[in-house]
Formats: sequence, C-alpha cells, structure tokens
Amino acid sequence: MFGIDIAALLAQYGLLVLAIGCLLEGETVLVLAGLAAHQGMLPLPQVFVIAVVFGWLGDQIFFWLGRWKGDAILLRFPSWAKQKPRLDRWIHKYHAPVVVMVRFMYGLRAAGPVLIGHSGLCPWKFAFYNAIGALIWATIFIA
Repeated sequence: MFGIDIAALLAQYGLLVLAIGCLLEGETVLVLAGLAAHQGMLPLPQVFVIAVVFGWLGDQIFFWLGRWKGDAILLRFPSWAKQKPRLDRWIHKYHAPVVVMVRFMYGLRAAGPVLIGHSGLCPWKFAFYNAIGALIWATIFIA
C-alpha cells in the first residue's frame, strides 16, 4: 500500500531496535530478531551478542536504580514492595539461582533487578550471575 520494504527497514534498523528492546523488557523483540536471523534477514551472531550485552546492561541499570533509589521506587510501585519480602528471602538463601532466573519469572522481569539492587546483594555477584542469566535468556529466546 505504501511501498514500504520491511526487509530493508529490518536490515537497516533491526539491530538498533533489538538493542533498545533488550535494554527494557525485550522478549518479544528478541524472538522477532531471532526469527529474522533464522530467515537470513539479520546476522545471527550479531543478534546473539547484542541480546546478551544489552540484556545484561538493562538489568545492570535496573539493579543500580534499585541500589540508589530503591525506597522511592518502592513507594511509586506498591505491587513491587509487596513482592520484596519474598524475593529478599530467596536472594539471601539462593542468590545465584535467583539472579539467573529472575528474568524468566512472570511479574519480576523489570522489578526483579530493582528489588535485588535494593536488597544489598554484592554488585559483583549480581553482575556475574546476571551475565549467566543473559546468556541463557538470549539462547532460549533466539533459538
């Protein structure tokens, strides 16, 4: 109708959209980028690297927001505050699996890193286990 070449748009802006989407909650964007990569419209290795790096970076940003402004964020989002006691128990008992798996838990995708940052977990531990989670996340959603 408008003569828009979707393949050309995807080739030109697809990786940028993927990076932005992975900084936020990027499952849908990542699945679409994986589909485009499997169709040969985007380079699969670049899609994977961007997904891992920007997925990791997005959660790092949310972690530090929770670390610095956690109280204000919890006042703004009372539903997150309700989840905090349960997540705190999990973090202090099973910190590695919680950090790795929080990106897969419904309702905690965005809240999880903020709440983990607010919990006082060591930033280096979070960064390490977050990287493992980002690798698993990208592999699953691109496959």
